[in-house]
Amino acid sequence: MESKKIMVVEDEMLTMLFITETLEDYGYEDILEYASGQEIINTIKQGTIPDLVLMDINIKGSKDGIQTATEILQFCNIPIVFMSAYNDTRTIREVLAVSLYGFISKPFNERELYIALEIAWKNFYQQNIQEKRLIKKKIKLYDECFYEVETHNIYLFDKPISLSHNQQILLETLIKNLNSIVDKGLLSYNIWGIKEESSSALRTVVYLLRKKLKGIQISSQSKHGYLLKASFL
Repeated sequence: MESKKIMVVEDEMLTMLFITETLEDYGYEDILEYASGQEIINTIKQGTIPDLVLMDINIKGSKDGIQTATEILQFCNIPIVFMSAYNDTRTIREVLAVSLYGFISKPFNERELYIALEIAWKNFYQQNIQEKRLIKKKIKLYDECFYEVETHNIYLFDKPISLSHNQQILLETLIKNLNSIVDKGLLSYNIWGIKEESSSALRTVVYLLRKKLKGIQISSQSKHGYLLKASFL
């Protein structure tokens, strides 16, 4: 297996032992262990950058796993897989607001841990490809309506279209996750800066964007979120 550096943040000794032994059994050799958020932050600040972080949300110390991950991502772009015994809606939305790469509910077995890592690697790789494509491309939203990635401008029949602040943030968030479901909590966080906002408020922004760009294909995915269908040029 290709050598990958994995940092594990977990303050329960037995759980940490189980994780490291499982990773070693699956061929991972470069594993670094941390019992607190500040420890891993200090290591990364000193220049040791992992390929992936396994992060317990409810770690002891001044920073929980969410706060630690948020600070880590200020220094490097890496996939973070969260672990927690709590998988309620609030916890999941907090995770999605920070990282889209993975969550594993405790307790988990060896195979579940391995699958979570493999999914994280794949999603991270695909997201990087998407971001590289976004640097070079413009996007066809529908018919003669195009979005220019570099300028963030929208044109319909070569004429610029202006959006409200909230509509622009909604569109850009959907474009960054093109043809993928975007969680409602993440959309609310990006638009209003909070993890919770009324569903009606978000629906209103989506409605107004659809009304402004009448051919745009934004679909509601049940209770999960919204999906924008469009194509690169």
